[in-house]
Amino acid sequence: MRYRYAFALMLLLTACTSDDTVPTSAGGRGAVCFDTYVPTPAVSATRVAAAYDADGGIPSGGSIGVYAYYHDNSTWAADWAAEPRRTRPDFMLNQQATNATPGSYYTYAPVKYWPNDGGDKVSFVAYYPYTNAANAAATGITPQLAEDAAALPSYAFTVQTATSDQVDFLVSTLLSDLPNGTVAVMPSQAADRSQLITTDRVRFRLYHATSKVIVSVVVSDELRERLVSFTASNIRIAGLHDSGTLAYTDGNTFAWSAQTGSQTYAFERGVPQLLLPQTLADGVRLTMDYSLTFNTDGTVYRYDGSGQPVALDQYTYTTTGASVQLNSVPAGAPITEWLPNHVYHYIIRLGADSIEFTGQVAEWGEYIWVPL
Repeated sequence: MRYRYAFALMLLLTACTSDDTVPTSAGGRGAVCFDTYVPTPAVSATRVAAAYDADGGIPSGGSIGVYAYYHDNSTWAADWAAEPRRTRPDFMLNQQATNATPGSYYTYAPVKYWPNDGGDKVSFVAYYPYTNAANAAATGITPQLAEDAAALPSYAFTVQTATSDQVDFLVSTLLSDLPNGTVAVMPSQAADRSQLITTDRVRFRLYHATSKVIVSVVVSDELRERLVSFTASNIRIAGLHDSGTLAYTDGNTFAWSAQTGSQTYAFERGVPQLLLPQTLADGVRLTMDYSLTFNTDGTVYRYDGSGQPVALDQYTYTTTGASVQLNSVPAGAPITEWLPNHVYHYIIRLGADSIEFTGQVAEWGEYIWVPL
């Protein structure tokens, strides 16, 4: 099954060595630079401990991977239509660029310089977090584009089972046909593409490739008067695909395909997980155990060893294996699929003699109510 999604979120990226100096070649050409600004911070593999830039962004020490395509007196579209072999990542092939120090440019080596012929251009795409053979097991990402292959990269991806290990996988749309820049426009000044192509700082548009999923448990108003406490445990969603391939359908659209696996994910109340976009099959179920402890007002009894009734101050009701077919949970209409760059919030509401499952859907970054 394939899922298409046009991207809207923006991540701004450029890559040199300091805020003050942009390296130049012997011929005076400026270096290709990357810088960052992320409206909603990306989440690293070390989600809890990650240090973020002052104004939000990729964690300190985090790296992006960049693919760049050189067009000799041509353009991306012309090369692809006439001679696809010329759309090979011959300028940068999965180039690692690292956010070494918050507030400074990304660093990478060897530094690349803009072409000096006004007819020559470079096209770029990027993803986060950068992955190679050494860290592929941790990120779950396998970039799939060889140096001699034409086209844009695709990525095999497997979601980690432990919440703390899950990766906020980001991918960019294509920035095509950028010429040599001549003016060092700061990202805050380069608000649109017409300004972008006059600067030596490349700005990528990225989006969250995964779906953010949250489970909350609350009690109904009718229970609150007598309720002393409640617990929710063993919250899990079973039967989910955990692996798939993300590929470009064109420069501005991705598709997930070949989703496989059957994984169970254990949830804590209100703690998000970053999971694979997919159609929710009938076998995918949300299940939990819970207990409710009430004040009894002396109306509930137990019997002692001699058979005499003893009034209880409190009474605990326990249920195990409360379950729902996930694609039947409504958020207006039932939520039958998860899309990338979206948040899916499932709310379990415990009543006196019932349990209700409802959902909320929002684009990533929009406000969503998450009760404790």
